[in-house]
Amino acid sequence: MKWQPGAFPFPRTRRFAKLPVPAFANTSNARRETLMKRTLLGMLAVVLTAAASRAEAPKNDLPKWLDERIAKIWPTASEKRFDEVGWATEILAGRELAKKNNRPVFLFTHDGHMAVGRC
Repeated sequence: MKWQPGAFPFPRTRRFAKLPVPAFANTSNARRETLMKRTLLGMLAVVLTAAASRAEAPKNDLPKWLDERIAKIWPTASEKRFDEVGWATEILAGRELAKKNNRPVFLFTHDGHMAVGRC
């Protein structure tokens, strides 16, 4: 009888056939390079943003520094024009106000926080 590969006493096993393979293992080298460049650029952007936004507060004049920082970040009156509209919080009150001023009713519904400026 002739010996065949995979026969006893040396069976072939496929122990390593079920190991997970990285998602980019089957892609071309150009694609891998692009993914690596994007990842590195993204990490660099995060590090640079964190370094640039880190502003050290002076230890002796913290309240003044904090007021200046808030004034720089806080939205101005022209940026908050939405607050100038005379909003009615109830539909019936809005209908009465519209009827009294001979104006149409604009029904605005929102789920979220208007103060942050995003819908």
